[in-house]
Amino acid sequence: PPHCSGGGHLRVAPKLRQCLIVWASEQAAEGHLGALLARNVCEGMQEVYPQSGGTFFILVKSLTTPSLTSYFFWAGAVYFAVGIYSFLTMDHVHDFLCTIPGKSDVQGRQTVGCGNCTDNLLMCGKASKCWRYAMNTTLQLTLEDAELESVYIKAAEDITCNAIVAVATGPVAMLNNMASGAYAVPPSAACITFHCKVLQVAYFSGWGLSQDIEAESCPLNPFGVKPPEEATSCTCENLQMNTQEAELATATCGDTLGDFSGSVFDKLLVQKPLCFREALRRQAASTSLLRVAFADFKTTQNCTTLTQEASTPTQWFVKLQESQQAAQLAGSEFTVPQYCINVICGVFNATLPGTAQGMPCDWTSNADLLSVTNEDLYNIETYCSATFPSLQAYSTAQLLCSDSTRAAALTNVCPVGITTTTTTTMASTVPTPAPAGGAVVRLLEAETPQWALQTASQAEAAERALQTATPSPTANVANQELEDYVARDWEKCTCYQQCYSGVRTRAVTCPNGVLCREPKPPTAEPCTCTHCADCFVNLTILVFICGLAAQTVFCLTLCLAFLRVSGINEDDWVSVGFLFKLVGFFCKFLPLLIRIVTTLGCGMVIAINVQAFAPGLQRDCKESSALKNMAIVVIFGLVLQLAMGIYMKRNQPMPPALHYATTSSVFSGIFKPLRAIGP
Repeated sequence: PPHCSGGGHLRVAPKLRQCLIVWASEQAAEGHLGALLARNVCEGMQEVYPQSGGTFFILVKSLTTPSLTSYFFWAGAVYFAVGIYSFLTMDHVHDFLCTIPGKSDVQGRQTVGCGNCTDNLLMCGKASKCWRYAMNTTLQLTLEDAELESVYIKAAEDITCNAIVAVATGPVAMLNNMASGAYAVPPSAACITFHCKVLQVAYFSGWGLSQDIEAESCPLNPFGVKPPEEATSCTCENLQMNTQEAELATATCGDTLGDFSGSVFDKLLVQKPLCFREALRRQAASTSLLRVAFADFKTTQNCTTLTQEASTPTQWFVKLQESQQAAQLAGSEFTVPQYCINVICGVFNATLPGTAQGMPCDWTSNADLLSVTNEDLYNIETYCSATFPSLQAYSTAQLLCSDSTRAAALTNVCPVGITTTTTTTMASTVPTPAPAGGAVVRLLEAETPQWALQTASQAEAAERALQTATPSPTANVANQELEDYVARDWEKCTCYQQCYSGVRTRAVTCPNGVLCREPKPPTAEPCTCTHCADCFVNLTILVFICGLAAQTVFCLTLCLAFLRVSGINEDDWVSVGFLFKLVGFFCKFLPLLIRIVTTLGCGMVIAINVQAFAPGLQRDCKESSALKNMAIVVIFGLVLQLAMGIYMKRNQPMPPALHYATTSSVFSGIFKPLRAIGP
């Protein structure tokens, strides 16, 4: 009957529909009662298979009942899940490999050294561990500071900056070279700012996170940039700067370093013996005259140089005499201002017993103080008696020997008067202070590698190209008719460290005597350096993921195709349109492609597991727990897919119309393994 033709059940039970049509026709021929019964039967089936729920019922039944539709759906789901997991894991594996230092170390860690790097890493192989770790820490800080990250990217793309990094031996040498003016194209502001930050990180405690000199002088390892065997080592402990270098840093870096000169002197004090350090600090809180003198003392190069070499006030004056004698032999002068001498005299006076309360200066056990001799006391008298009349050699000796315990310890001074040493009388009037700036600091010289020379020459050529206008094409020659520039291959990507951005360059020239078509091709472009680890699994994973993506698309396409075909009755094949033919094409050829890709995927799974577990091959891969977990997951996914395919091959084979007919035993033997792993 016509009112039964549109029921949602008709697609679920096509055979039942056919029987109903025949039976209803027979009943209708007998009269009105038979037609009524037929209508009631149809209405009853509408209740069993309601129109509104037909599609959902079909979908659930198709995906839960073993069939070609459900097989391809769940196979696609497995491929998709394994592919997503592999894609996410690839980033974790890459991040781990990036943490492996490019430079090989004596501990035999999982790296084969800078020679394994496919890019040009400027910091790889640098002898200064302090500089390398400070650079690593600064790069980690860029991840937390967007402004610093922008500065780094610009610095990394600066060709002149890279040339300076290539020849520098440390952060201080880097500063000196940037300020030397030896390059035709000066380093960019971003280059100066970034490397001033590296200097700050290297010089101050806390790896640049704080300039609190009172904090722990040996930095911790906040970002894990140091290997485990050096996690607690003080790699920047011996990094020193004199006052002129500190002033140069302040002038070059500006606000990046703040009061760098004062901070450098404060760090110098931290390294001095407690008695000498506290006595120097007392001068900043002494009389107004000494406070002013101490402020100038901190920024005067010769004064701080002597302070760096001495551990006591008496040693300071001994170093002064030695420096003056050495300068006289060299035909020059070594001068210090009078205010520096006054400060050291105040320091010595503060160390004496009973002079200042709470001073940690023990004249009975301090080895530096016990080394004082009568000659040292005469030096003190010579330099200091005008400012401190009480510092007469005899009076000072009496004070030191007045206590029996001190007298027993100070064998070079006590008893008073036994030793009389004649010293060379120094002029009480100290020569005029050295002019501002003091002695010239000689830049660290290093042999410039060929790469740096080429890079510098390219930068200079680029600068000249900007200054010299390119001859414009004549009016009679169109730009399109001119010759092309000759562009050479790109050089290696140049970066500070692995897995960070950098720049690569190439030579672009125009033949002599001709004009070339504008615009000129670029001579530099940004790039990113890869890791230096002995592990090249990323390419294997990427190819494997591409195969999984193809299998997912094929399986879901077949799932939809067989779902569409499953609801078609034999009557519907009387008229087959283009779309039905396309569905038939997918059903016939895609299963073969899936089996082929699955076979290739088996090879990729084997390759991943070999790289993850096989000893002696790409040993850095063995250290990645993420790679090992992924290798196990892909094996499980492969076994599950093969089990599903073999089961369906035996229990739900392809319809005969979709089989390939062949009489060749050769092809039959080749495709036999493929036919065994899926329908």
